[in-house]
Amino acid sequence: MMFLFPRKKIELSVQRRKDDVLEAIRANVQKPKIFQTVFSKRSLFEGDIYLDKFDLKFVGKHARSYQVKILGEINGNDESTELKITVGVTLFGRIVTFVWFSFMLLFSLFSIYIFFSQSQLIMLTFAFVSILILIIGVLYNFYGYRYEVKRVLQLIQEIVEGKK
Repeated sequence: MMFLFPRKKIELSVQRRKDDVLEAIRANVQKPKIFQTVFSKRSLFEGDIYLDKFDLKFVGKHARSYQVKILGEINGNDESTELKITVGVTLFGRIVTFVWFSFMLLFSLFSIYIFFSQSQLIMLTFAFVSILILIIGVLYNFYGYRYEVKRVLQLIQEIVEGKK
């Protein structure tokens, strides 16, 4: 299941005060909104920031194929700050992925069963096509998510270092 729902943990160390890092993160985070229009002002992240932790979702300026959930812990003093960040798929993303892969897997198995039980060649074609779509979906999920996480982590690093 980690292949479908990967998590990544990283640690960032920056030579900035903890309060400055928290302010930089707060400047790019808005409270979650249920309804947004195209014309709504959007921050890069939605979520909550607590005293030493944050729970964010990357929304960016445009629509996202992958909603990335970011959990973080901030430890620091007046000279340096250390962030422990865990990045994963949102609950909605997990549900959609699970339902889609389950449907494709069941359709593939059903097509193979019909082919062997009734010897209908057309069902073999359905089985090959559905297995091919399943493989493409797994690769799309794996590499698409990795690309999105790479962008989000680079953006967070720029924010905490004061470059953004």
